[in-house]
Order: sequence, then structure tokens, then C-alpha cells
Amino acid sequence: MDKRLMNFLGNFFSVIHRLIEFVGRWIFLLAAYLTGPPEMPPPIENKNITMLSLNELSIMIRQKKISSEDAVKAYIDRIKKIQPIVNCMTEDRFEEALKEARQCDAILNSPDAPSTAILEKNKPFFGVPFTTKDCIAIKGMKQTAGLVLRREIRSDKDAEAIKLIREAGAIPLATTNISELAMWWESNDGGQFFITPVSPDIKQAMNKVISYLTWGHKIKVEKVKIKKLKKSLALWFANMASPKDKDFAYELANRNGRINVWWEFIKWITFTSHYTLIGLITATFEIFGIQYDSEIRTKLVQESRDLYQEFRDMLGEDGVFLYPTHPTPAPLHHEPLIKPLNFSYTAIINCLGLPATACPLGFSNGLPIGVQVVAGLYQDHLTLAVAEELERNFGGWQPPELNNQIESNDHQLIDSKSQ
Repeated sequence: MDKRLMNFLGNFFSVIHRLIEFVGRWIFLLAAYLTGPPEMPPPIENKNITMLSLNELSIMIRQKKISSEDAVKAYIDRIKKIQPIVNCMTEDRFEEALKEARQCDAILNSPDAPSTAILEKNKPFFGVPFTTKDCIAIKGMKQTAGLVLRREIRSDKDAEAIKLIREAGAIPLATTNISELAMWWESNDGGQFFITPVSPDIKQAMNKVISYLTWGHKIKVEKVKIKKLKKSLALWFANMASPKDKDFAYELANRNGRINVWWEFIKWITFTSHYTLIGLITATFEIFGIQYDSEIRTKLVQESRDLYQEFRDMLGEDGVFLYPTHPTPAPLHHEPLIKPLNFSYTAIINCLGLPATACPLGFSNGLPIGVQVVAGLYQDHLTLAVAEELERNFGGWQPPELNNQIESNDHQLIDSKSQ
């Protein structure tokens, strides 16, 4: 197809998509107004425990300033209070966790208890509770991955990540909800014309970060244009493509044959399908999208490798790249259905295998905004160091009761030039 015609069609559909977004936004706002304000979670209690960082809590437990049992009880109490409101948990192991916490406390209080230094080295998370997503296996617990066909499947062993964190002394409390097969916000191939442009609030937040790094730390900041990022979605879909016998329809069938996508659409319309709309759309576009054995996929995979090398050359061993995590403030419930491709800002970095840290930078009309800090391969410490500095200056994550008091990002984003 002629390139000029492609550009014309792309711009035409982009305008149509913006119109759909505009109308859809007002529809979702009206729905939110008609349903009334959501029930808010209760104020956070036991802040001397639940508001501690992982590092702070692990130190307090090792030093016996907080017992592991008290820490576990505090988080169990919080989960029980918010579960009826946000439905965040799929299954708990509270009794087992309390038993393991008491065992940790018994070890710490025994005459031959290991020193804090030994614990810090060998079991840095000793007695610290944690939760994990339902797609990650914990021995004895259900691992549904958000799929109805897996609702009765239990794991017979820990996932490798869980095994390692348990060996480090941590205690699993519960598994938490995920979207179907952890595949949300996926529905198209290519599609740069259908990505929402970065909102002014996000641009303003990024500019303030740049000002802070420039004026506060004398760091050289350079604006770069990386042309291949315009193909983020196409590159991501190419790298995610699977052979036809192992595609998303196969995964939706729990790797036992393939679902009939068209029949499931009919069932979905009649409220009898076990699958979500976005799951079926994902399977559909995988059928018609970039094929695993196609020449276009081979070309795009090579382009993604070239992009990876471009990032490595640009960042070296001491550079970081600031990029939006999302083009807009947090969307309304169900609004991603009309903005299904906005995940591309993080998807491409994930596809490249580069470390990235998401940094909260405040709020826009009460909705969180932020940027991601990206570094070269194995340079995770750089992204974390920058994130810590931005947290100190911009406030970082805020507890829910504080979030509810914020009306605009002007209350949270500090103009660093004035510091």
C-alpha cells in the first residue's frame, strides 16, 4: 500500500479514535456519577508496622523491636478490612502464616538465636509477610492465573521466585487478583495511531523532574528522539507472537486444545462465556495479527534488537532514560476498553529486557501520575537510586486517606527550581 495512503488512513483512524475516547470518557464519567462515590477503604491502622518499608520492617523484626507475629497480624487485619471493598485477594493462608511467624519469633528468642548480622546476610526477609499474584505458584495454594478452567488447580510446589524469597525468611500471606492470564490491555497489532498522546499533566511532571535533576544535582539532561519507539506496539507484538498451536486461544483452554473464539464471543454476548471480553479480543487479534513464522515478524524482531543496542549505546553504564509509564493519569474503571493500547509505554521497555522503576510524582485531580526511570542492562541500582531521590523530593507513594484530600497535582508536585 502507498505510504501516503497509509499515513492518511492512520491519521484518519487516529482522529476517529480520539473522538471515541472523548465520548467514552464522558460516558464513563456519567456512569461514575450515577453509581455514586465508591466506598473508600478505612484509615490505615497499625502504621508503626504497615507503613514501614520492607527494609525497615525486616530490621525491626531482626532486632526484636517488632515480633513477626505482630507484623503478620497487622497485615492480616488490613487485608480483612479492605477485601470486602476492593476484592484484592483470591486465597489466604493466614493460619499457616501465623504459625510460621511464631516459629520465627521462637528462633529469635531462643538462647542460640543467630545474630542480626548473620540473619541479615542469610535471611534478610526473616519473618516479613508478603503477598503475590495468583499467577505465581505457592505450594498448596490455588494458581488460577485468572482463568476459570484453573479454578480448582493447586500448586504442588513453589515457583522459583517464591522458593527464593521463602528461603530468605519471608512468609506468604495470600495470593491476589490478576486479569485473565495476566494479559490485560492487549488487543491490536501495530496501532501507534491508536495510542493516546501524553497528557499535559504527565509532561509537566516530567519537566519538573528534569528541572530538579538539572538545577538540584547539576546533572546533564539531554532530550532524545528515538524513532523506533514509534513502533513500540508492533515490536512488542512481534516479540510476543507464538506458534499457532501455542497461541492465546491455546492458553485460554488451559493448554488443552484451543477455544473456539467465535463461539465464545456469542456466549459472551449472552453472558454464558467463562472468558473476559479483552481475553477474546486478544485471541482474535493474535489470529489476524503478526504471525510467528512471517517475514514481517522476523524484520520487527530484528528492529527490536537494534533498538536494544541503541539503548545500550545511549545509556552506557551510568545513564538513565526518563519515559512516561502511562500517557494519562490513572483511567476510570473500564475506560481501558477504549484505550487498550496505552500499555505500550511500559511494554516496549519490558520487551527490551531493560530495568525500569516506576516513580509516583503526585496527582492530577486526585488520580496518580508518574514516570519510569530506565537504565542499561544490569544497571538496576541506577533506576532505584534515581527513584529514591525523586521520592524524597516529590513525596512518592501516599496513603489512601491522604490521596483523597488531593484535588490537583499542584498540591503534590513541587517546583524544584524554588527549592
